[in-house]
Amino acid sequence: MILITGVAGFIGSNTAEYFINKGYEILGIDNLYSGRYENLSEIISNKNFKFFKIDVLDDDSLSEIFKKYDIRYIIHLASIVSVEESMRNPKLVTKVNVEGTLNILEFARRFDVDKVIIASSASVYGEQEKIPIKESFTLKPKSIYAATNVMKEYYAKIYYENYSLRCICLRYFNVYGKKQDPRNPYSGVITRFIYKAMKNEALEIYGDGMQTRDFIHIYDVVKANFLAMNTSKRFGIYNIGTGRSVRILDLVGILEKILGKKLKTIFLPERKGDIRYSQADISLAKKELKFKPEIDLEEGLKLTVDWFMSRYEDSNIRF
Repeated sequence: MILITGVAGFIGSNTAEYFINKGYEILGIDNLYSGRYENLSEIISNKNFKFFKIDVLDDDSLSEIFKKYDIRYIIHLASIVSVEESMRNPKLVTKVNVEGTLNILEFARRFDVDKVIIASSASVYGEQEKIPIKESFTLKPKSIYAATNVMKEYYAKIYYENYSLRCICLRYFNVYGKKQDPRNPYSGVITRFIYKAMKNEALEIYGDGMQTRDFIHIYDVVKANFLAMNTSKRFGIYNIGTGRSVRILDLVGILEKILGKKLKTIFLPERKGDIRYSQADISLAKKELKFKPEIDLEEGLKLTVDWFMSRYEDSNIRF
């Protein structure tokens, strides 16, 4: 059985769906702080899926789960992923992200779990002088959120070196796609842009729009989770991106092409903790995980637009 923490979140719910479709048994936990129960609507009644509303810091509930079920793998996605929230509330974000990860690793050690997959983030790199960014680059976190991801990776390494707990850490770059909540102000820029366009509102661009990001579709991220679980590697840290980057202003242009309309934009001050340039070097993931992204940005944007139109189309929200 596979345990997915943060299963009602954007990446968690998509990951659960993918694994269930491949015939795996999934036990999902989520405290629904940012995850949404509706994200599980397509799998909640599946015989291979069990859901529990549990916090990763709740030792008693976790203990009951691990005693009752034979958990062989853990995909640890439970986290507060907002840079902005981490700068406003550093204690909460540190507690959830760092202590929560430590808790999961400790239960994995105590109950002889085969492997733990840990979601990290490209934010650990901060501002780098060279791109594309390799895993070997010096880490320069610029936010509390980024720092918590550095700590998650260190804990994973320590548990591997001292307890032989197999751990794979995946540094996701900018993930987008279906089930990312467009109403959440901390969602990714693509999701926010699409939602603003649906409501005919101005797209909010922080800074001058010349900053670059490596946008990766949720399907390719989920596939990376699958490859990480099945690799023979006992420990590793990998970039999960496309290896390509795009400027935010160019992203607006691609969306305008897909939607067939001019989009309004508004420029706002840069946000604390944001980086200027980002692009993944994915050669290590290609070599060791056999990872190869399949969905390019324009195709991914079309898929995402279609999904949001099908879910949020009403009299007030439409193109």
